[in-house]
Amino acid sequence: VDPNYDPLAPMYFPPDEDEQNTLPGSSSSSSGLDSRGVGCDDTALPDGMGKLVLLESLVLESIAPEPAVLAQLKRLKRLELRGRTPRMSNGLLVSTNPLPGLGCLIGLTSLTAKCNYGINKLPPDVGQLSGLKHLDVSKNMLWGLPSEITRLTSLEHLDVSSNCLAALPEDMSLLTALTQLDAGNNSRVTLPPGLSRLSGLKVLNLSWVWSDLGALWEGSRGLSSLEVLNVVGNGITELPDTVGGFKALRQLSLAMNNLTTLPDSISRLSSLTGLELSDNRLSGLPAGLCRLSGLASLGVRSNCLAELPQQIGDLAALTYLDASMNHIPQQ
Repeated sequence: VDPNYDPLAPMYFPPDEDEQNTLPGSSSSSSGLDSRGVGCDDTALPDGMGKLVLLESLVLESIAPEPAVLAQLKRLKRLELRGRTPRMSNGLLVSTNPLPGLGCLIGLTSLTAKCNYGINKLPPDVGQLSGLKHLDVSKNMLWGLPSEITRLTSLEHLDVSSNCLAALPEDMSLLTALTQLDAGNNSRVTLPPGLSRLSGLKVLNLSWVWSDLGALWEGSRGLSSLEVLNVVGNGITELPDTVGGFKALRQLSLAMNNLTTLPDSISRLSSLTGLELSDNRLSGLPAGLCRLSGLASLGVRSNCLAELPQQIGDLAALTYLDASMNHIPQQ
């Protein structure tokens, strides 16, 4: 848990580190092409781009990718699309989906299509991208994910956060290579039982989903590799004893829920180094919490604590403690 973490602070999404600002003609190499900031909703790729047979990375903003042009880019590995918004036609909003013809890009290993308010669904042929390792379709208007997405057996990173998803695919367990899953900010999304069979998953964000997290807690032993779990802002009132089954968990964030107590089983999270419990209703902390010898960061700000456990001194690895805004009397 970041010592400077503030769950109430506005979120900032910095640009990706590997984004280039190279415009056509400004470099002698065609291994990457960035048209960020160029064009508008009616702008399309020129047919001549199909001649860039060495192109491996293509970043577009507010430019429509033409399927016929993309199909000629046989070496394309990374495609990023941003900023396509619904356009006006005769005073009406017309949804523009900027993801046509994906199935022809069989060499893609990374696909990012975020902040595109015209995207309300993914085409089924996304399942043909057998080499895809990174898929980011966050901050769109997706209502669902096609079942074909579970064919992406090489997929390692899936980000579907900040959409309108009602459910994750039933066969999530088929994504055997998945190590990071971000489904946060999807109100009332249904979690499939197969989630608990993602034994290689290391990072899971289910913050602000306001859903039944039973599939998560009940599958704690199946998620044997999980190291980071964020379930901020879900109205959680009680943690089940099964939370102690996350044996590999290093960081757990439960901030901004409605917890009043913690189960003793939390003391079984022997790998835990960061625990964020701020903005709950905790009236006490279990003594077993102080047996987490590797805990380096503990946030319990803005709860109902009248005291800290006497055994708090046993947390020899603790470097950050925020117990402000509680009911602890001054000595």
